[in-house]
Amino acid sequence: MRRQPSVRLLFLVLSLFAAFAIADEGSDRNNRPIGGGASPDRASVNGLSLVGNLSYNYSYNGNTGTVRLTVDEVRNSRSGGTSGTLQLQLWATTNPPVFGQTFSAYTLGVYTLGQLNGGFSFFNVDSGLVSFTPPPAGTYWLTLALMEFDGSQYVYQDFFTFSAQRTFGNSVACSPTSTDLCLNNNRYRVSATWQTSTSSGVGTAVALTGDTGYFWFFSSNNVEMVVKVLNGCGLNSRYWVFAGGLTNVFVTIQVTDTQTGAVKFYTNPINTAFQPIQDTAAFATCP
Repeated sequence: MRRQPSVRLLFLVLSLFAAFAIADEGSDRNNRPIGGGASPDRASVNGLSLVGNLSYNYSYNGNTGTVRLTVDEVRNSRSGGTSGTLQLQLWATTNPPVFGQTFSAYTLGVYTLGQLNGGFSFFNVDSGLVSFTPPPAGTYWLTLALMEFDGSQYVYQDFFTFSAQRTFGNSVACSPTSTDLCLNNNRYRVSATWQTSTSSGVGTAVALTGDTGYFWFFSSNNVEMVVKVLNGCGLNSRYWVFAGGLTNVFVTIQVTDTQTGAVKFYTNPINTAFQPIQDTAAFATCP
């Protein structure tokens, strides 16, 4: 729970295209996995808050792409009146945003919700696919922010920083590690993160063939997920990603084309049987 500061603080956020004043950041909440995970409800000091599970899922090639943002609930707990126009914004920062400090961020995607009456909520918010602009090459923390238009600018009301960092931009050729598979002639880097209700971690990678490998999370005797990347260029001018899981924990798979920097994410919600992934249009990066 945040407490109302005696003086309203404004912090400058420099996006890739515009500058926004933001205020009233609360505590650090790096306790939820990328893509979602259970969290207690949170109340914003200004009456607007993000509640429940949050997620993002993006893909891009070069400087363009799409992102999908979801939130269980956007709540207006004000006693009356109507909010300004609300937006969800996905930010990338080199350090996790902290209340009371000035920081810079790249705005990766924006979804406009509209206005919300006091005492009401938007439920099951889903942006669909909206425009995504990756930041300059580098490794970043990603934050989902709730912004309100105050008549002259968008002002921060609530935000959440996800627990795993993400790398953007062209990468060097893939080199296998204990957490990274290098598939399809070492072109595609594949990694996985996981979370239960009590713990989280990074999957341990084990190669099987040049195109296929698997991950274990808790014990080397306990295989959790198998993944492969196939060259389908001769059939539909795409590289394909297939995965199957033997788990119901929260999982995020990141697949990176190290030649182009294109990235795809795949997620499995917590307490849900892993659904097969058969993405035959994953990467339009042939040859």
